[in-house]
Formats: sequence, structure tokens, C-alpha cells
Amino acid sequence: MTSPTETSDGHPPAGWYSDPYGNGQRYWDGTQWTDHALAHVENAAAPTGPSTQGSDRVYVPGPWVIVGGILALLIVVVSAL
Repeated sequence: MTSPTETSDGHPPAGWYSDPYGNGQRYWDGTQWTDHALAHVENAAAPTGPSTQGSDRVYVPGPWVIVGGILALLIVVVSAL
């Protein structure tokens, strides 16, 4: 029987862990490290284990999303004239 901190193949369960390649956290998919990483934030409480909730992160739209929204708004306004 495996412990709660490892899977049947002996690997840690999937989750966010301290990034072994840098500063912050990196996602472990249960078999390997992924490209998904979070930068280290000063004065933030560090997680004590893998996180099961992905809703903690805040989505910040890139500039292309904002520009696309402005263009869509302009198209709507111009077509209404």
C-alpha cells in the first residue's frame, strides 16, 4: 500500500511544489515536471503541500486581449452609425 504522499509507482502525487529549477513553484503532473510555473511572491504564505485547487490564481489578460476587446468595441460602434 502506498502512503498519501506518493502514488503506486513511488512518485509524489500531482500538484504544485517548490521549483527545483528556479525560484517559485512548478507543477508536477505525477510523473514529470511540466512547463507550468509560478513566480515566487514575497510575503506570501507558502503552501505546505500539493494544492488541489487551481482557482487560487488570478487571470490577468495579456495586451492582445485588451487590444482585441477595443477593436471589437470599435467595430460595434462604427457598424451602429
